[in-house]
Amino acid sequence: MFKKGIVMFIKKFFSVVLPLVVLSGLASANACPKWFPMPSSDMVVVIPIYDANITGPDKDCDGLVDSVDPDIDGDGVANASDDFPLNGSEWVDTDGDGIGNNADTDDDGDGTSDTDEVTIGTNPLVPDLKHEGLLYNIVTSPKTGHKWLDRNLGASQVCTSFDDTACYGDYYQWGRNTDGHEKSGSGTTNVQADMSYVGHNEFIIWYEDWVTGYEHNYPHNRAHQWSQRDGYSVCPVGFRVPTIDELKIETIDNGVTNRNTAFSNFLKFPSPGYRLADFTGSMHMLDEGGNVWSSTVNGNKKIASIVFTGGGSSEFEFNPAIGSSMRCMKPIVTTDMPPVLTLHTAAQVEMIQFGTYPIIIAAGVDDVDGIIVPYGVATDPYGQTWGLLNTSISGVHTISYTATDSAGQVSNTVTVTVTIHPAMKKTGQTIIRDVDGVGRSHAEADNNASLRDDGYYQKGHVPLYVRDDGDEIVTDNITGLQWQDNAAVADSGNQKRWLTETNYNICTGYNGQAQDVSKCIDTSGTTATSYCDALVFGGHEDWRLPTREELVGLADYGQSNPALDPVFMHAYSHYWSSTTEAGSVRYAWSFYSNDGEQESATKSSSKSVRCVRAGQ
Repeated sequence: MFKKGIVMFIKKFFSVVLPLVVLSGLASANACPKWFPMPSSDMVVVIPIYDANITGPDKDCDGLVDSVDPDIDGDGVANASDDFPLNGSEWVDTDGDGIGNNADTDDDGDGTSDTDEVTIGTNPLVPDLKHEGLLYNIVTSPKTGHKWLDRNLGASQVCTSFDDTACYGDYYQWGRNTDGHEKSGSGTTNVQADMSYVGHNEFIIWYEDWVTGYEHNYPHNRAHQWSQRDGYSVCPVGFRVPTIDELKIETIDNGVTNRNTAFSNFLKFPSPGYRLADFTGSMHMLDEGGNVWSSTVNGNKKIASIVFTGGGSSEFEFNPAIGSSMRCMKPIVTTDMPPVLTLHTAAQVEMIQFGTYPIIIAAGVDDVDGIIVPYGVATDPYGQTWGLLNTSISGVHTISYTATDSAGQVSNTVTVTVTIHPAMKKTGQTIIRDVDGVGRSHAEADNNASLRDDGYYQKGHVPLYVRDDGDEIVTDNITGLQWQDNAAVADSGNQKRWLTETNYNICTGYNGQAQDVSKCIDTSGTTATSYCDALVFGGHEDWRLPTREELVGLADYGQSNPALDPVFMHAYSHYWSSTTEAGSVRYAWSFYSNDGEQESATKSSSKSVRCVRAGQ
């Protein structure tokens, strides 16, 4: 039978109850520890005996039981602030690795030991980043909570003054990654790069931009590259180049009014000036002010940045070719918002068919990912969708852009309308001729401007016709028009008047009719226009009479009788157009297919008809 104040020893294989030991007086004599230990061996198990006078454990023996003690382990740090409230030798765990700072050899968990940090002069309680061989500390914005590197990229230390040269850092050409060009003493070249990966360490001297071609025309690709947080871009892992709004809110909107307040700002900006990209690549405003890149591209392909001097500060834009300071940031957000997409060029664009792809610049701005390049889907005039604008199809196209961030959130949609005007087709003339029709050489025309005709210039695009022999339809892949090409277009018995006889007489006031000029364009009755309007051919019902311009566009002056591309199988003499002569509403234009000439004829005339429709 067990009683209060008795310790019982149980030996292995035997049950032996030893004499009782009364400990009731021990509690009042020495209150610590109130709970006895439980040592054991392979032969003996000691069972602690509970004393009724003891109400609970008191770890630090301060007379306060743990349940009411504000500092259980007695290390002087309140339980609520103690990372180890039950360990009297530890109270802080800076890097959260479960090892207290007193025992941890790398308190901030940045991979550099505390001893080494003290040796090199960095703070062992602030995580450092090692990037491109340099250690950086991380500072937190008191205004936004974003994390920032404590110095410019390439700087060996935090600034001690605005003109501390050791903290100036490097001078990056915008959108260019670390390759050695950013060093203040790097060599120079006046040869532009043709892609963002340059392959050498020379500073490129070129006033407008250090890169040409596609990368110059679409600078948001470089902005997106500088927004990557994978460590392969210009910034360390987890960090990116800030947008202009992110940079402004920490500086110009946060009391930075000149170079002095730029230095007193929590980011401690120096005044390293910037490197010019013209002539020699020399330094400008050294010790007088600073310029810090953002990732934001303005509509004119210039880059937004902040500038501060002895006399002021402002947002400014520079050409990407100059060399400027860089500061990386890590966004800290409570709610990740979808990107916002903005169009930086006109919403309506015009171009010539088969011409140079129009420059359309749109970019998404995301609170976490920075600058995002959007994805566009183009819809042609016939409702077909394309990954890229199909510049071979004339007409009105739309391109709808959206951007998706790393969290899969989709931005708003912006739309651009692109009107593609049909290309001017080559006339078909290949021989240079003088006024007498005599063929002349290209060399002669080089020295005699009067000889420079279509045979000399060879302007325009090669015609692109395709004939469907089954439907007897010719498709013009430049204009997108489809042409009737069956026997009816060459049947003299199928010729039509532009106006009926009655309407023509009223139009002109002939044969005793009261004149009414409105009848000069009344194509009702049996006319060329009504014939095409009623035509059902090749599975289509939307045929119409072509315009003068459309008909003349068929002419091939390298052919005769008919002066048409050989793809056309049927032709006969003159064809009506729907175009009235400007000088007299009694006349309309026709096209003479034998030689490609145009002529004005009275609307009472009968001529052949070749109907046309918009293709698909």
